[in-house]
Amino acid sequence: MKNTEILFETESKEAESYFYGANTKSGFILTPDGLIGESGCNIKVYIKGGPGTGKSALIRRFAARAEELGYGVTYYYCSFDPSSLDSAVAQKGDKRICVCDATEPHAADPEYPGAVSFTFDVSEFFDVGALRLYRDEIFVHTARKKDSFDRAYACLHAAGEVLSALDSLLDGCTDTEKLEKFASRTASRYKAEGGVRKVIVSAHTMTGAVRLDTLRRKAERVYSVTDTLGISRAVIPALYRAFAARGVGCDVALSPLDGSVDAIFIRDEKVLYTKDPGASVINGERFAVRDAGSRRARIRFFKKCVASLTGEALKCLSSASPYHFELEKIFSKNVDFVSSTEAFDKRVVSLL
Repeated sequence: MKNTEILFETESKEAESYFYGANTKSGFILTPDGLIGESGCNIKVYIKGGPGTGKSALIRRFAARAEELGYGVTYYYCSFDPSSLDSAVAQKGDKRICVCDATEPHAADPEYPGAVSFTFDVSEFFDVGALRLYRDEIFVHTARKKDSFDRAYACLHAAGEVLSALDSLLDGCTDTEKLEKFASRTASRYKAEGGVRKVIVSAHTMTGAVRLDTLRRKAERVYSVTDTLGISRAVIPALYRAFAARGVGCDVALSPLDGSVDAIFIRDEKVLYTKDPGASVINGERFAVRDAGSRRARIRFFKKCVASLTGEALKCLSSASPYHFELEKIFSKNVDFVSSTEAFDKRVVSLL
C-alpha cells in the first residue's frame, strides 16, 4: 500500500461483516450500528480478559454454534487486528443475542445487569501467580503499545484537521443548489420505506487500511461518484441527506477518519453509491462552479497532506503490533483455555 494515497484494500469476510469500531481523528469510536446496543438485544454478554486470552475465539465459537442452530449472525471485526473478532450478534425471529469484547479500547460494563446483560470474565481462569512473574514485561509492552497508539491518533487528528480545511475549500468549488436538486431527484426514485443503519466497513489497522466488501457484495448495481477535484466528497453526503429526508431504507458506511458518509447501500433496490470504481459513473465535476479548476493545485496539496498523515498513522499502528503480540504470548501461556471454554459454553452458548 502506498502511504501517499488513502487506499483501502478489500478483504472478503462473512455475508454480514463490519468493524466494531474505528481509529479516527478523535481516537477510537464504537460502531453506531444499533444491533449491538442493549436496548435492541434480549441478551448481551460482555467478555473481559487481557490480550491473547481467547476472547475472539470464544466469540467465533458462539457465532458458529448460532449459525448451526439457524440464527442469522452479524460479525464485527477488530479495527486494530482485522483478523480478530470483537463482537457477534445472533438473531432468529425476535430473539437477538450480542456477545462482545468489553476490554480496551472499547471497555464497557452492563447497562442493565441481570435484566439484559452480564459479564463473562476470562480472568477467572488466569494463573495469577504465574502472570505476576511477568509484571515488569506487561508494564513495558503495555506502555509502548499505548505510545504507538497515541502517536497514531495524533497523526489521524492532524489528518482530520487538514481534511476539514479541504472540505471548506471544496465547498467553495461546489454548486450546492445544483447538487441538492440532483440528490432530491435521485432520492425520488426509491421507496420511502425503512430507516438508516450506520455501519463501519473501513478501518485504519495494524496491517494497513482495510475495507470489508460487505456492501459491494450485496449490491446488484453500483454507482461510482468520481472526479479529479474531490467534489465526490460532497456528492455522497448530499445523496445521504436526500435519502434520509425521504425515508429511504439504507445502510450508510462511515469514513474511519472523520465519520463522514463514504457509501450508501439502498437495501430494497440493492443499489450502492460509492466513491470507488463501479459500472455506472456519476461525474462529480458536473457540480463544480466555473472557476473551481483554479483551486486544483491547493486541493491536490491538501489531499497529499491528508494521505501522508494517514500513512504515518498506519505506520504507528503497525509499530504497536509487536508489543500487542508479546502481551498475547504472555497471557496465552497462563490461561486455562479448556476450563474457560467449558464455562463459556455453559453460561453463554447455552443461551442460543
